[in-house]
Amino acid sequence: MPSVVFGTNNCFAMKRWPEPEEWSAIVSDVGLEYVQFSFDVLDPFMAGDLDAYDWVREVCEQRGISISSAFTGFVAYSQNFLGHPDEALRSRAQEWYRLAISAGARLGVRGVGGHIGAMSVREFEDESQRRRSIQRSREAVLRLAEHAAKEGLEFLLWEVMPVAREYPAHMDEAEELVSRWTRDAAVPVTLCLDLGHACLAGGTELERDPYAWLERLGPYARTIHLQQTDGVFDRHWPFTQEFNANGIIEPERVVELVSRLPQDEVELMLEPVHAFETPDEQVKSDLRESVLFWRPWVEPRTTREGTSDL
Repeated sequence: MPSVVFGTNNCFAMKRWPEPEEWSAIVSDVGLEYVQFSFDVLDPFMAGDLDAYDWVREVCEQRGISISSAFTGFVAYSQNFLGHPDEALRSRAQEWYRLAISAGARLGVRGVGGHIGAMSVREFEDESQRRRSIQRSREAVLRLAEHAAKEGLEFLLWEVMPVAREYPAHMDEAEELVSRWTRDAAVPVTLCLDLGHACLAGGTELERDPYAWLERLGPYARTIHLQQTDGVFDRHWPFTQEFNANGIIEPERVVELVSRLPQDEVELMLEPVHAFETPDEQVKSDLRESVLFWRPWVEPRTTREGTSDL
């Protein structure tokens, strides 16, 4: 059974609590010790100076919060990024990722990754252009892996997406990616599986089953994003009584499948996403309730004296 790191992506703090003192206090207050850092909270281009990430790391260390990995957020996901049809914009996306990797190193994380890119409709609908776009993305990530190795990172994360234009979205694509195309990367390229992304339009019945994804692709995953969902759309609901009533994600079943995985360690990261109009106190309350919902199956894990590993 792999060791499990249970925490939350801090995307909940976007535009609400950008100060590391604030969002780290919320993480601590809801009973968590691990965070996946979202670059929506502090963008590497906007930061201007990577010294800002040293401060984030220092604040978290003082509070006893460990930043396990760093991830793209909603802003990056809204762009075509490394899949953009324009070469100049792809180059800018590559530079953004290089900065994000360097920022991750300053945060002290072991890995960085997330959304890699989205093809345009025009390129996706043309088979030859689609193949060319996918190959460009693979080559770009291999170059980023070289930079990650130089920065001392241990892995990159490539998130499986719920839209066919956002490679990889199919099971076969994802498996081929990590078992063949990135096999010789300078650092391992591993998957991030979001259980709510198993809603691909036109996907097979298995591809619309989050547990099937976890069983088949889990061995290639370093991070698993946890969101409550109905399996119809990418909901990113919190695990509250209201949404659990209609949700299909069951902690006991998830943890049972995770326990069979062959790797040494897996991150289970909560990723609820609220509308910007949601009251601030509700965001905190929903995160707290989500943690309590998962706690019977995921015990605290820390290296600090006085507590034990999972």
